[in-house]
Order: sequence, then structure tokens, then C-alpha cells
Amino acid sequence: MDKEKRSLTKKLESLIEEISQLSVLELADLVKALEDKFGVSAVMTMPASAVASEQGVKENEEVAEKSVYTVVLSEAGSNKIAVIKVVRNLNQELGLK
Repeated sequence: MDKEKRSLTKKLESLIEEISQLSVLELADLVKALEDKFGVSAVMTMPASAVASEQGVKENEEVAEKSVYTVVLSEAGSNKIAVIKVVRNLNQELGLK
């Protein structure tokens, strides 16, 4: 929206004053009625550059894989070392000690 102060006609000033006294429900009804009458939508749109950059961020997030994991063996009983050896054999890149 323009931050510049615009001069309004008395008719518009009066209309704005009346609208400012409506309840939230009345405002919602007014918006819906105006949308229906003029075949428009009051949905705020984003600039194309913001949409494109948002899509790029989402694509980068999808591509990024998690490469560091923390695994805690809380209970393995007397077989804890055997479990670690089996997991290490499945994937030697884990760096299990």
C-alpha cells in the first residue's frame, strides 16, 4: 500500500468512518458481499520475486539430507556391544566405536 497521505472526498471519509464502526463479523460479511458483487477476491498476493525465492528455499530444504545422527542405545542388556558391531557392519561410515 502507498504510505502517502491521499486527499479523500467527504463521501469516502464518511464511508471509512462508517466501516470503522462495524464489528468483525459485519466486516467479514461486507468483504464477502463485495467479493461476490465484483467477482474479486480479497486474498493478499505475494510479489513474484517472493514466491520464486520461497520456492527455491523449499527445493533446497528438500534436497538437503541429514548427514549426522545421534543414536543412543538405552537398553540392549548384555548384548549392547554385539548390537553396536552389527550396526557398524551394516554401515561402516557411521563411525561407531
